[in-house]
Amino acid sequence: VAGQLKPKIDRVKFKALTRMVNHQGKKILLVSCEMSDTQNAERFLAAISGVELGKFVRHEALTDEENIRVSDGMALYHPENIRVISSGTQTVASIRREALRMKMSMGLDMIVVDYLQRLRPENGRSASRADEVGGIASGLKSLAVDLDVPVLTAAQFNREAARARNDARGKNDVGVPALHQLRDSSQIEDEANTVIILDEPARDDSLPYRRIKAIVSKNRSGGTGAVWLRFMPATMTFATWKDGA
Repeated sequence: VAGQLKPKIDRVKFKALTRMVNHQGKKILLVSCEMSDTQNAERFLAAISGVELGKFVRHEALTDEENIRVSDGMALYHPENIRVISSGTQTVASIRREALRMKMSMGLDMIVVDYLQRLRPENGRSASRADEVGGIASGLKSLAVDLDVPVLTAAQFNREAARARNDARGKNDVGVPALHQLRDSSQIEDEANTVIILDEPARDDSLPYRRIKAIVSKNRSGGTGAVWLRFMPATMTFATWKDGA
């Protein structure tokens, strides 16, 4: 489960993880609850080709070199490599059905969900939102165990965590969200094998990149720690921070 501070920005970073895995020829099921097929395709092609996302959004003409890179990217963005479900009505049960079909027909290496709190509960509204989200988190964990594939999902922090982070902007290690601040249910933390928090201690909009701290806050199979990453919004890509933290 990948904890996230700012939904609109960090879900983009979350999708970049999917694209990097796809470079290795893995079979991925991506469930996107907030973006259309066109939006997902534009972001994928920008990440794979290195062509700025804005050119796809504004339908700008591409250079010959960019067209070649996009064509190569389209070969990867194929139903045989990555299957995308763009729908805001998905439940864990519907994801399970699609994952089983994909695993039987072509193989399945990973399931990615964008994002946990946008999935719908199985049986309508529960007595509390915490019960609903807890049930979804538990269902995704069971899905991973039953199909023997990793399930990566984004999740929001609560508003208190966001306010604390904004108040401490520019101060390293101050106001960093904690696991118990994952929005709506503590069961998200309980069910997750690994939780990675994407934090942005400071922001400078004059730069073409964003400096992101990826914090492994929980890891049942190893250690915890942090690493600095460089996020390029123009192409939706991550790179290691070569200059150190």
